[in-house]
Amino acid sequence: MRPDLALRACLSLPIDRRVGRRILERFDPTLVNIHFPDWQVDLIPFIRSLKRSRLVVSLHGDEVMRAVKGEGGQRDRLLTALRAADFVTACSGWLLEQAIRLEPAVKAKSMVIWNGFDAKGAGTLDASPHKRPYMLGFGRFVEKKGFDLLIEAFAGLEVDLDLVLVGSGPERERLSGLTEKLGLSGRVFFPGRAYPDEMNRWIGGARLAVVPSREEPFGIAALEVVGAGTPLVATTVGGMTEFLEPLVDDSEAIRLCDVTVGSIRNAIHDLLKKEAGTGKPSVQADRIRDRFDWSRRILDYDAAFAAAERA
Repeated sequence: MRPDLALRACLSLPIDRRVGRRILERFDPTLVNIHFPDWQVDLIPFIRSLKRSRLVVSLHGDEVMRAVKGEGGQRDRLLTALRAADFVTACSGWLLEQAIRLEPAVKAKSMVIWNGFDAKGAGTLDASPHKRPYMLGFGRFVEKKGFDLLIEAFAGLEVDLDLVLVGSGPERERLSGLTEKLGLSGRVFFPGRAYPDEMNRWIGGARLAVVPSREEPFGIAALEVVGAGTPLVATTVGGMTEFLEPLVDDSEAIRLCDVTVGSIRNAIHDLLKKEAGTGKPSVQADRIRDRFDWSRRILDYDAAFAAAERA
C-alpha cells in the first residue's frame, strides 16, 4: 500500500465512521448497499440494529482479491460483511466464485451484476488526439494491469504505429524505464490521466486497443473499447471472458490471448493483418452499448434490493 494512502486512511477512518453512523441515524434507511466493503464493515452492527434495514454487499474486485491473498485483515472484514449481508452482488461470475470459496453461504443469496459504461459518449472522435496512427493501452499503472507485457510485445512488432499508454499510477517510472531500455523512446507515449471525454477520443482514434491484464475481475476498459467500435486485444483472465467470448465468433475485430508477451504480440499482429483492423465493427458496438448501458444495471440492482427485502 502507498504510504500516503495508508496515512490518509489512519487520519480519516474515525471521521468516516462517525459521519457514516450519523447519516444512518438521520435517514433510518430500509436498505443499505455497501460497495467495496472495507472500513464500512465497522458500521454493520449498527446497521443490523436498525429494525427495518436490509444489507446488500456489492463486490467489485480489489476487496475480494486482497482477502484471497490475506492482505492486512481484509479477509476477516470481508467475511464479516458477507455473513451479515441479506444479499450479495458481484461484478462478474468469476468474482462471485471467489467470494463463494471464501464463504459458501453466499451462493444462496447472490447474483451477478455486470458493470456498465456511459454508452452515449462511446468512441467520440472530433479529431485524433495523437499526430500519428497508434495502438492504445489505458488504466491504472499497476503490476496487475500488465502494461509492461504490452510494452515488451510492442517492441517485437514491425508496425508503423506508436503505442500510447493513458493513465497514471505507481508503475509509471518503471514503465518509462522499460521503454528506454527497449529502445522505444519516441514510439511510446505517456500523456497522463484523461477525463472521460478525453478518454473517449483516445479510444475512438486508436487503430486498436490492448487490455493486457494479469488479473481482471471484470474489465471495464475492454467493455469501453468494444462499445466504441475499436478493435481489441485482451487477455483471457477473470471476468473479461464472460462478455468477450460470446462476441469473438461473430467479430473479426476482437482477439483473446494468454497472459504472455508472445501471445499478446501474436494477437496484435493477427488483428492488424485483418481488414477489421482498419475499420469499426458497428454491429458489436451497438450490441455492447445496448446491453451494458448503466440504465440496465439500475434494473439489476432493483432486483437485488427486492431479493434482500424478501430475505
